Amino acid sequence: MKTIGIITYHHYCNYGTMLQALALQEKVEQLGYQAELIDFKQDNSLSRYEMLKLRIKRMPVYIKERKKYRALADSREKIKEKNELFEQFYKTYLHVGKKKYTTTQQLMENPPVYDGYVVGSDQTWNPFVANSPEAFFLPFVENKSKKGSYGPSLAVKSLSDEKEKEYRKKLSNFSFLSCREQDGAQLLSRITQKEVKCVLDPTLLLSAKEWGKYCEFEIPKEPYILVYFLGEKSEHRRAVEKIQKLTNWKIISLPAAYLEMEKLQKEGLTRSIGVSNFRKSHLQNLLSKVHIVPSINQIETNPQMVDEETIQYCKENKIGVEAWSPLGSGACLNNPKIQEIANKYQKSSAQIILRWLLQKGIVILPKSVHENRIKENIDLFNFVLENEDVELINQLNQHKRTGPDPDNFDF
Repeated sequence: MKTIGIITYHHYCNYGTMLQALALQEKVEQLGYQAELIDFKQDNSLSRYEMLKLRIKRMPVYIKERKKYRALADSREKIKEKNELFEQFYKTYLHVGKKKYTTTQQLMENPPVYDGYVVGSDQTWNPFVANSPEAFFLPFVENKSKKGSYGPSLAVKSLSDEKEKEYRKKLSNFSFLSCREQDGAQLLSRITQKEVKCVLDPTLLLSAKEWGKYCEFEIPKEPYILVYFLGEKSEHRRAVEKIQKLTNWKIISLPAAYLEMEKLQKEGLTRSIGVSNFRKSHLQNLLSKVHIVPSINQIETNPQMVDEETIQYCKENKIGVEAWSPLGSGACLNNPKIQEIANKYQKSSAQIILRWLLQKGIVILPKSVHENRIKENIDLFNFVLENEDVELINQLNQHKRTGPDPDNFDF
């Protein structure tokens, strides 16, 4: 059986990276070849001296933000656990060559031997990736009939004159070329004067049934729309909403935006991160994919709308709950039972509702532009509702929303 060596990003704790490598490996094997990933991972680690310099440079920040860094330290166990799962998946499913390479020079001096070589997908030909390895242009393969690409990404529409010359030279001895973006394919075709096909990302080459053997959870039986945005854009979200309305399919969204917020917290650019309008099922989905537990979940909560299941789940996972629309956009203020309790304590209906929420352990966010009402909303700490009154208000719950139902989305 002929062998194909694939070189791509593959050994990183990143869903897209690992799955695209797996998909291309499997597709090559389905074509009747023995596929193997070249174990190349460029060593970008810092020396002990460089690491010491970096720590000294960051020391003032560590001291100033020590509480935040303690919180990050607490999340290390969860990050470690998740990385171990990636490593287990990597060892179980990816077919990786025995030779390890960390530099292009090592590949040149002791090249792996295959019948054919393919540059895989991901950002392998992106000119702006830091320390982009020369190895992704297969300089260690002399026979051009053995060199090709499947779905590498440039992620740009144009290159400088200097880069165009560089890419023309590097790709001149490839026997076949492809790119996963139309713009990239057209750009490479113009530069190389060769046919460059625009192809699907490798992950889309496998059927749902084929992907199913790698899933430990049950794939939804009903039709759904899977959404994954690298950088949230309102026009993308509106397009998805339009499709959802036409099809009435459920939207399942991977938490790319939240993962980006995690990066901001780790870099010290924000103290806390949280979510809004997440129900229990949404939180369960999120926590299975992220490293840092949200500090807060802002959900619609008022006497006529209480999601006890979600609130309880938040408490169990140490996620604060913040109520938006705590007065039900004013709809709860005229409720006879609330007015009766307000008369008992000689307080306004708004104060009774806000005090009720506080006693349930919920952060409140009442909105007002009137000075007297703002002062009234703050004046909540000179009385306590009796248990029987708390229970009376609890019984007013009708699960009646003033805003949209979060179950239309899986953020």
